[in-house]
Amino acid sequence: QVYQAMHAATEVLDARATIQEALEKVAASKLHGWPAVDDRGVIAMVSLGQLQKALTEGMTEKPLSEILKAGEFPHVHTDHSLNMALDRMGSSQLDLLPVVNRANVHKLEGIVTLQDVLKLYGVGPREADVASGEPAV
Repeated sequence: QVYQAMHAATEVLDARATIQEALEKVAASKLHGWPAVDDRGVIAMVSLGQLQKALTEGMTEKPLSEILKAGEFPHVHTDHSLNMALDRMGSSQLDLLPVVNRANVHKLEGIVTLQDVLKLYGVGPREADVASGEPAV
């Protein structure tokens, strides 16, 4: 289940920040998507592709909220299966999803990434391989 693979959401973007501020915040990130939050909590997911497109369109001084898709956003709950998480990642073309509260979809409880799921299944590079830069065998 998702709760076995999730971890704290240490990288979130403020929907009121400018696109330039968002780009600066994620410049060193290893993620390719981030929960966007406002006073209510999570309101959308933002992908690196969306941010790069806004940059090329000269929208860097606009608030992030202008490029967010309003309404429902892809998410999972702690008791969802990892299979459901993978299905939702695939259909949304995101490699991470916010894990939200069942009673309040805007309350962020953590995130689950594709790497988190693969690691739980024993697939993907081991920590020692990643640290050494050696390919996994």
